Amino acid sequence: MKGKTRSIVLSALAIGCSAALIAGATLAAFSSSDEYSFLIQGADVNVTSSLDLVSMSYAAEATPQDVTLVTDNGAGDADSAENAITLDNGLGNASVTASAQEGAAASVSLLLGRGVSAEFALTLENASNVSIKYIAYLVAESGAAYTVDGSAIENGTRILTSDAEGQPGWAQAATQTGTVTLDFSIALPWSAAEDASSPTEMTLIVRAVQSNAEGTIGETVTIEATGDAAANGAALEAAISQAVGPTVISLGAGEYQLSGALEIPAGISLFGAQKGMTAAEWAKDPDAAKTIITAPEGASEILKISQGEGETISDVVIDGVLVDGGNRSVKGILVQKTAGEPLSGIVIRNSAFTSCWNDGINVNNTNGAVIEGNYVEGIYDNAINLEGYDNAVGVTAYIRNNVIENVGENNGTENGAIRVTEGAGDVVVSGNTITNVASHSQNETSIDMGESAIVIEKVFEGGVIVVEDNEISNAQQGIAVYKFSATAQTDRVIIRNNVLTDCGFFAIATSTLNYDKFAETAVVEITGNTYSGSQPTKGIVYLETVNKYDEVTAGWKVIVDGAEYTDEMTIVGTAADLLAFAGSVNAGNTFSGETVALVNDIDLSGTA
Repeated sequence: MKGKTRSIVLSALAIGCSAALIAGATLAAFSSSDEYSFLIQGADVNVTSSLDLVSMSYAAEATPQDVTLVTDNGAGDADSAENAITLDNGLGNASVTASAQEGAAASVSLLLGRGVSAEFALTLENASNVSIKYIAYLVAESGAAYTVDGSAIENGTRILTSDAEGQPGWAQAATQTGTVTLDFSIALPWSAAEDASSPTEMTLIVRAVQSNAEGTIGETVTIEATGDAAANGAALEAAISQAVGPTVISLGAGEYQLSGALEIPAGISLFGAQKGMTAAEWAKDPDAAKTIITAPEGASEILKISQGEGETISDVVIDGVLVDGGNRSVKGILVQKTAGEPLSGIVIRNSAFTSCWNDGINVNNTNGAVIEGNYVEGIYDNAINLEGYDNAVGVTAYIRNNVIENVGENNGTENGAIRVTEGAGDVVVSGNTITNVASHSQNETSIDMGESAIVIEKVFEGGVIVVEDNEISNAQQGIAVYKFSATAQTDRVIIRNNVLTDCGFFAIATSTLNYDKFAETAVVEITGNTYSGSQPTKGIVYLETVNKYDEVTAGWKVIVDGAEYTDEMTIVGTAADLLAFAGSVNAGNTFSGETVALVNDIDLSGTA
């Protein structure tokens, strides 16, 4: 054989029992009388893997069609959790020997010359008692000359499994499916330099998790913070740039001063010192260990997850960190997909976002994002923004159990504390505690419902949005549905069992339904909510008299504790409404055949 040789060490890491306790959720079809149950599923993921060399081949440079096959005659102990297979191809000999070395690391040593290819079979045994998804990928030295399945490895990683659309990614497997086999080849092409002879290492990684897992847990890189914040930040940035394949970066307590916005690529997760601990429990505790991430003046965001068209697997988890905006116009975290399919596997939990004079958590173009257990404080606009979401059928986005304080103190929020906007599919906003929200509008004559503590705004593509079990206090505007459009009869917004206190303008309001002029009825169900404190100037439940986009579009209805209000009703909820109604009657309007609904108690004391 002409040319130098290249030694490759292929390390096959076998999967054992990987416990995955992942919450999945199922939403029933909604009607005004339904109960809504959530299925929480947890069980063992049990997948083992083994690797066999199937054959080797050699193609001469001048005549690549002239291929000599070398068949493996022994692939080691396939039942062992750790296999060591030593192969000596002899650079063209007709046989290959293999042996199992008990207790050794699972590795395959190959000596490849230019024109030589090795074909492998990766076997996965699935004994899980739940549906799973699995991924297999090769991690190699960036820029190495060899190919996998005839193509060069890009960015040091080659994913071997495919998703339902045939794209590289997580493959689905049902319970107890038995054996799955994946075939792949590694070759050193003739295009490699003649001196491509230095050893390199390639690692084959196989992972399996429950099929509804919210993120990927991969290799772990641990950074212990020192007293030098800039050095800590540099170490974090280096770990991000060097990570290949799914990786968890575990950050010890301390300050991490970044050189600019930290861009987090697909599959990379950040775990802080308070991973797994609800942020409201530790964020304000001066004695709690904290992983604090800051960015310099001029950065428009501190953490950034951004992908372009063609990148569909994100699987990024942020857990247990504190992001400090330093009282500057900056977003704590920005998630965005610039084109193509939405990002999946985005989870932001148990983290604190403080003193960001823009948004705390801004999440765009995702499928089934989960934002939970966070503490957001001192934000001038959105505390949490879920925008442009595109949740697949059966997939729900969650904004739950977050604590939000002091929003819009400077000039009032213009986009709400929690905002759900311009998306499609099911969303649940539940268990959040929101305190002290100032709206940009300073009086009820210029109310903008988009400035509410919780706002459903400009949702044109349907879905079921549930706003439940939230606590809101000291907010000029409580919960608002503004410009919601249904595409099917099952689409609706459900506002139930929320507790509101001391709202200035209204506790719950609707406005401009059926904004996109679809032929279906837009439905809002308001039930079981409680209110205390000072009387809102627009009433506890404020339904704008003109509650649809124009008079020729399809109808709408709002159901308040079982009573149905439609566009044929005149809503009287405040002294101002009653005065306007009286004036209309005095002007000659008989309201013949129409219903006038008194939706609130009205105190006329002191009214002339």
